[in-house]
Amino acid sequence: MKPGIQAASRVPALIGWVLLFGTAPVAGQGNNAEIRVGESFVPGSVAAGETAGVRVKVFNNGGTTWREGTLHRLGAEGSNQVTWSGWACGGYALSPTDARVFLCNDVLPGGSYEFVFNVTVPAGASGSVRLGVRMVQDAVEWFGQSYTWNIQVASPPACPNSPLATPDDRWKLEIWGNRDLAGGTVEQRYDAPGSAGFRFDWGGGGPSACAGGDNFGVRFSRRAYFSRSATYEFTTTTDDGVRLWVDGNLLIDQWVDQAPTSHRARFALSAGWHDLRMDYYENGGGAFAELAWVEVGTSGNNAEIRVGESSVPGSLPAGETAGVRVTTWIW
Repeated sequence: MKPGIQAASRVPALIGWVLLFGTAPVAGQGNNAEIRVGESFVPGSVAAGETAGVRVKVFNNGGTTWREGTLHRLGAEGSNQVTWSGWACGGYALSPTDARVFLCNDVLPGGSYEFVFNVTVPAGASGSVRLGVRMVQDAVEWFGQSYTWNIQVASPPACPNSPLATPDDRWKLEIWGNRDLAGGTVEQRYDAPGSAGFRFDWGGGGPSACAGGDNFGVRFSRRAYFSRSATYEFTTTTDDGVRLWVDGNLLIDQWVDQAPTSHRARFALSAGWHDLRMDYYENGGGAFAELAWVEVGTSGNNAEIRVGESSVPGSLPAGETAGVRVTTWIW
């Protein structure tokens, strides 16, 4: 009776396994895997040089438990042409065909696991590139199904980049893909119409699809009409660096990384048209650029007493002498 009893006692355990994992383990089957293509996500197109996230779901239809400690991993097949990165629990990419994504947890037979990571299309690629994957137990064997996705290389965004005349009713933006405003521009366009300054808050983005969200530069320029001969105060607020010229005179020079910071300068202008130019760069993080101006005094002799920057004693005994300091702004 013992053999029969022992055999019968295995039946509930086997049924429980099937209910829990969906399939019964096969003794001695060893490593095996199925790529669940329909439950995976790979973008159909990515631009050359760009990075996108992917999700590859794999089903353990073998008889062994996958563990990181036993070096069970998702590997790059020989057909793979994209660079892997951004894995949650570790991995490496020595080359497109020598890359791994590590497991974050064990995967029992009958279970599945979703590998989440990034792929980067090679710069200069065209047509299509391949993402090829297969499970591997490093130092033991490659195993199970392999699969290759074809990713179309999207055309780069089209950005207008023909030289533009300097306007008098809006701003011209010349945009570079570097902080030094060096070499050729990646885009030129008109923006911020009207007779005043401008305010651009790009957040974590940037002014052009052809420049990216960090490490770019912009030159804002226009001719502006000032109706009165007067002294004007110009205010720049930027994150990061800024330089401001009025009629070729450098008024503000703060070419440094900085959180959103305002800088001011005053300059006397005659009534009429004047040339304005502001250079700006963004290193990393938020991107913000603003320019404004106000009239602060008419032309001719004028002065402002800077009370907050002056020093006069609040009390003094009769017949005594004390020093005072009066600060003035003359324009």
